[in-house]
Amino acid sequence: IIITIVTITSSSSAQSEALQKKLTAAEGALEEEKRQRETLAKQLADVSTEAHSDARRTVEKERKNLEKEAAQQIELLNDRLESAELQLGRTRQQMAQREERHRQEADDLQARCQEAEQRAQELSSQV
Repeated sequence: IIITIVTITSSSSAQSEALQKKLTAAEGALEEEKRQRETLAKQLADVSTEAHSDARRTVEKERKNLEKEAAQQIELLNDRLESAELQLGRTRQQMAQREERHRQEADDLQARCQEAEQRAQELSSQV
C-alpha cells in the first residue's frame, strides 16, 4: 500500500510538474502574443500617424497650388480691368473731342446761317 501511495504521489508529482511546465509555456506564449499585439498596435498607430501626416502635407500642397492659381487669376483679371479702364478713358476722351468738334461746327453753321439771313434781309431791303 505504501508503494502504491508513493507511486501515486510520485505520479501525481510528475503530472503536476508536467502541468506546471505546460502552464509556464502557455504563460510565455501568452506574454509573447501580448508583446506582438502591442508591437502591431504601435506599428498601426505609427502608420496611421504617418498617413495622416502625408494627407495633411498633400492637402497643404494642394491648398498652396490653389492659392497660387487664384493669385495668378486675380492678377490677370486686374490687368484686364486696368486695360479696360484705360480703353474706357481713351474712348471718353475721343467722345469729348468729337462732341467739342460737333459743337464748334454747329456754332459755325449757326453763325453762317445768321450771316446769310442778314444778307438776305439787306438784299431784300435793297430791292
